Order: sequence, then structure tokens, then C-alpha cells
Amino acid sequence: MTSRDRVEITLNHKEPDRVPIVGGGRVASICYLAYENLKKMFGVESERKFINLVTGTVEWDESILDRLHIDTRFVYLKDAKDYDPQWRDDNSFVDEWGVRWRKPDSSYYYDMIENPLKEATIESLDDYPWPDPFADGRTDGLLETAKSFYDKGYAVFTVVPGPFEFSTYLRGSENLFIDTIQNQPFFEALQEKLTEIMMKMNEKLLKEIGKYLSVIMYYSDLGDQRGPLINPQMWRDVVKPREARIVKSIKQLTKAKVAFHTCGTFWEFRKDLLDMGIDIINPIQITAAHMDPIKIKNYYGNRMSFWGGVDGQRVLPLGSVEDVRKETRKMICALGQGGGYLFGSCHNIQNDVPPENIVAMFDEAYEFGRYPTDCA
Repeated sequence: MTSRDRVEITLNHKEPDRVPIVGGGRVASICYLAYENLKKMFGVESERKFINLVTGTVEWDESILDRLHIDTRFVYLKDAKDYDPQWRDDNSFVDEWGVRWRKPDSSYYYDMIENPLKEATIESLDDYPWPDPFADGRTDGLLETAKSFYDKGYAVFTVVPGPFEFSTYLRGSENLFIDTIQNQPFFEALQEKLTEIMMKMNEKLLKEIGKYLSVIMYYSDLGDQRGPLINPQMWRDVVKPREARIVKSIKQLTKAKVAFHTCGTFWEFRKDLLDMGIDIINPIQITAAHMDPIKIKNYYGNRMSFWGGVDGQRVLPLGSVEDVRKETRKMICALGQGGGYLFGSCHNIQNDVPPENIVAMFDEAYEFGRYPTDCA
């Protein structure tokens, strides 16, 4: 059974030979210091390549992906060829959307320091220098890379953004949440503008490599540790219809399943995600409110698949090797019965996670995750 077979069988809610293992992607990745420690453990000396500077996540060497039994390989739409990050002496840069980010010396991560639409009006949105979805360079080399992974039997994944999360970057979170109460016409206009651009970017990507993809992750955070980030009815009225349009357009261009990435708790939106045509939920952050994995599995049954789950806040960084192995078995038993589960950490593996715990997580998934599982 190839890795792609394994992934696609489980996403059709059947049990393959073992639970598929996901790693190496933009939101299924590893932060650079944890990765350097892992490289030392395995004696790997490959060059560090960042996937995302803001989060400090890096690409995984093929030898490490193979050693950890990972079934997935990721490809992404690229920045335009003429994109200029406009680096400054304060270690800040501008992303392609115009948001400026800076990493303090005391931090592992970049913070937003300039939100380009902070003072914007509806009238000014059309004049903003939005990224060109069809700019030169966006798909350079992607077809060859995706086909190579596909021909080797891997499940090829990609990641695309959603308008709600990106609007918090452009406008600033506080301003955007005020907009939902005091400036709703602007909030709606911004969601529509981003939806139009993102649909075109997805079209550019999927017309190039859609036939090789097994999963497209669509990210748009809805919750934090305690509850929704946005009034659920406001989201349903303004954001949901547009995100549903994006999901529908994706499914018209590829047979790949659509995963919805939302950190924190999504329980308030559990029915909405089904309505939108979502196939997979990620990352199953079990330490957030209402995120008991057994309750989630029982609610959805075979109507939804799950990806992630292993606690990255407490168990992975602070637990023993045996704690990690126990957590791995717990998640496989809670979410993996009858298929429908892609194993992985609940989000990026952070810098304080010991390499022994990383290896224990993936090795236990490989050993314990064989069907039929030994779940009491």
C-alpha cells in the first residue's frame, strides 16, 4: 500500500493498513531549533530552509521524513517573482500582502508591527496594491515537484489561506473585531475583496497541480483556547458564505479533500463546517474548550475526518517519552477507529520539544497505529 493509498482510504472512512502519518507542512511542521536538535540526533547536516519566517517553521529533509514514516509531501503556491520583502535594519520585512513583521531579539517568532489597511475605507480598497494572483513565478517548478512526489506514491498536500484570518493581518485584529460591530459594511467589503483574490490564487495553483493533490488545507482560525474569536452569527452572515464559495471553487478544480484549519475551539461552528463541504478538520486542539476528541468523533461519525490531535502545549514539550507514547495511543484510539484520521501533532512542533519526544510520537504512531488497533 502506498502512502497515497493509505491517506485516501482513510479519508473515505475505511481502515487502511495503518493510520496515515502527516508531517512536514506549513501548519504540520517543526520550528527551527527543535528541528536542529532532531537533525543532530539523526546526524543530518542539510541546509535549513524556512517554510514560514513568521512562525519559524522549516522544511524537513527527505531522510527525516522517511525515518519518521511520514506519508505526506507538501507543495505551495509561491510569491510573485518580483516580490520585494523590503528588509530593514530592525530585522523586519513586508510580506506580499503588505503586512510588516519584525522578530524581537528575545523571540522565536515575528510579530505584526504594521497593518496596511489600519486606516482603510471601503473606497480605498480598490486602490490598494493587492498581490496579483497570476503573477510570474507563482507556480515555477510546482508541476514537476508535485508529479515527482505523486509518482513516488506520497500523498501530496497543499495549504491555502482564508479571508477571515488574513483580514486580521491586514486590518489588525482589534480594528477588525471593532469593524464587526461598528463598521460592518467595511468588514463585508474586505471579506469579499480577499475572497475574490484567494479564489483566483487557488485557480492558478490547482490548474497547475490539482490532479496530483490528495488534500488541500484551507486555514482560517475561528477560535481561541476558550471560545469563538468572532460572534458566530456575524461569521455566518458575512464570512461563511464566502468561505463556502472558496471551498466549492476548490472542489470544482480538483478531486482532493478539503481540510479546514482552525486553532482553538471550533465546537460552536461544528455544523457550519459540514454545511460548507469541509472533509477534514485540523488540528483538533484538545486542550481548548469543548475539544474532547471522543465527543468530536461521536458527533461527526463518518461525516468528517480529523488531522492532528497530539497535545503540543503540555505533553510534547513537557512530558516524558512514555507520556508522549501514551498520548499518541490515546489519539489513535479516540479518532482512528473506522478510518478517518490523519495522525500528527495538533500544530507545529515548537522549539522546546525534545527530539526524543518527537521520535517517540511518530514511532508510536507507526507501531501502534496498525489496523486493527489494540484499543481496549
